[in-house]
Amino acid sequence: MNLKKKSILTFIFLMLALGLAACGGKKGGAGNGDKDNKNAEELVPEFSYVANFMAMPDDVQAYNAAFGDKAMYYVKTDFDEETYQSSSSIQKISFENGSFGSSQKLLDLSNGEYVNKIVKIVADASDNLYLYCEKNPEMPEEATEEELDQYYQNAYANTKRLIVKLDGQGQKVYETDITELVKDYDYFYPEYFVVDDLGRAYLCSYDTDVFLFDEQGIPVGTAEINTQNGWMNAIGIAKDGKAYVAFQQYTQDGSENLLYEIDFDGKKLGKTYKNVPACNGNGEIV
Repeated sequence: MNLKKKSILTFIFLMLALGLAACGGKKGGAGNGDKDNKNAEELVPEFSYVANFMAMPDDVQAYNAAFGDKAMYYVKTDFDEETYQSSSSIQKISFENGSFGSSQKLLDLSNGEYVNKIVKIVADASDNLYLYCEKNPEMPEEATEEELDQYYQNAYANTKRLIVKLDGQGQKVYETDITELVKDYDYFYPEYFVVDDLGRAYLCSYDTDVFLFDEQGIPVGTAEINTQNGWMNAIGIAKDGKAYVAFQQYTQDGSENLLYEIDFDGKKLGKTYKNVPACNGNGEIV
């Protein structure tokens, strides 16, 4: 499959079963307190979505892409073969009526203000952009071999971790340093990073709890995820604008797929739904 088309398909794929409380499925269910999910409600598929493809322009090499309501954002890296210098930028490409427009530079990253590496980017329904960034400590100049060894040994611990929100014109709305927030984890990688329709962010690593950030980017707590009896397959925003966790739980007969609503205000998992399609690996909730 063409990789460009595959990226669009991944984005829109799992709309097939997420009518949720807004439409179709029954209300109710339980969160972390219902260990056997006895109160979980059946999730009745509202519809199956047949993907339509939009061909991206040939000159677009999309890396780390995110989709807003009317635009796609991606990281672009250019390499100058004469100077052997590379430069990075965030590009924005609008789409409407089933086709993409022209690409434009939204933000130049060459000055290193935010990052050495943008790990994740996501966009909300209002086409604001959110970056999870890592900024490595500066390497000492003319360092001895011992000093370089010390640098590399401590590089991870001394890496600065940021969440940055940009508006649709690339202007910074807020910047939140979460270095201290995640410092107790041996290796923190943002496996899941999503933003709901209210502009609240959800971030977690492989088996950490879900870190919650309000509309201003302020950390307000975590929603506990019990991974002793299973694992997370995805976190995403459904059509009702809320965040959900796709979870695969062990059972006596094997495993079952569940969907948990994240109760942001209660800082916990909320309603539980079963009869959910598998969402393995790179599956998405849309």
